[in-house]
Amino acid sequence: MLYASNGKKSTAGQTTPRTLKKNGALALSSLLLCLTVNASAAEGITYGGPRGGTDIGGAYLPPVSGFYGIALGWGATANGYYGNNARSDSAVKFDGTPIVGGLGLLYVYPFKLAGGTLASSVLETYALVARLCLNNVCKNQNGFGDLYSDILMWSKYLGTGGAANNLPYGLTVKAAMSMSFPTGKYRADSPVPNFGSNLYRIIPNFALTYLTGPNVLGDGVEISTQFFYGVTPTNDATQYKSGDTIDIDFAVSQRSGRWQYGIAGNYAVQLNDDKLNGTVVPGGDRLGLVTLGPVVSYEIPSWKSVVKAKLQLPVYTRNTAHQSALLVTLVKAF
Repeated sequence: MLYASNGKKSTAGQTTPRTLKKNGALALSSLLLCLTVNASAAEGITYGGPRGGTDIGGAYLPPVSGFYGIALGWGATANGYYGNNARSDSAVKFDGTPIVGGLGLLYVYPFKLAGGTLASSVLETYALVARLCLNNVCKNQNGFGDLYSDILMWSKYLGTGGAANNLPYGLTVKAAMSMSFPTGKYRADSPVPNFGSNLYRIIPNFALTYLTGPNVLGDGVEISTQFFYGVTPTNDATQYKSGDTIDIDFAVSQRSGRWQYGIAGNYAVQLNDDKLNGTVVPGGDRLGLVTLGPVVSYEIPSWKSVVKAKLQLPVYTRNTAHQSALLVTLVKAF
């Protein structure tokens, strides 16, 4: 199934307008989709946060109140389904080439809580073109994906202040309560993966971002990680229940002026076996996934925007589609 797996922020008090817009935009631009398939075409696993996975600036939010817009484009190519043995499953043949667009909005509230910035966000995606094939049954699909919302996020800068270049050197933390809503296209009898999940999912999460001091390459090295716990209910259309998931997104990057570049990835694992009508399915079908790839962003002050690109390459795949994906995002302050 097509699913999506972030948003970020910056709360350094001494940050300049240019920098704080960049920090917030980088946080918002971490939105990527994950393509997931089970032996039953209508079923799948969602994991992680917003449709894309977080990376650089995971704990940052813009400290300036107002609206921030998000636009994204995502494309992937899947060349198989890997089963319980983390190798290509001969019983399930899958491939697909989806192209997805998305629009989102983040609002930073004009007040603080315990010295931290508060914000809410919403993101909707639409599959523009997707040819999906499962066990030699192929179909051209399009339609909306599930709506994702960071219902409330709280971020606080714990460092010593912008020691140089007005950047948030030191540690920033973020906690959020997020959800996905079953607004996406879904058919229980679909012969190929759905774009929607027919599930309400609760996704508490927290993030840590640490920026070192300046170095010979520029403004400093940023280390960022975000932890998501996904609570997965039973699909009332099929009585299928996937297990809860933990997703850890991470990035290590160099900041240098308007540029930020480095390596990003994620590790996702399913904690419980899948069940159908309350009975564990053969093998348990637990998800396992590791991805890794380059990420780069560039600030455009005249647009009050940041553009980011990220490539996700499969390192380890279990009970999901084996795929490579490219995400491009544009985040703009209004």
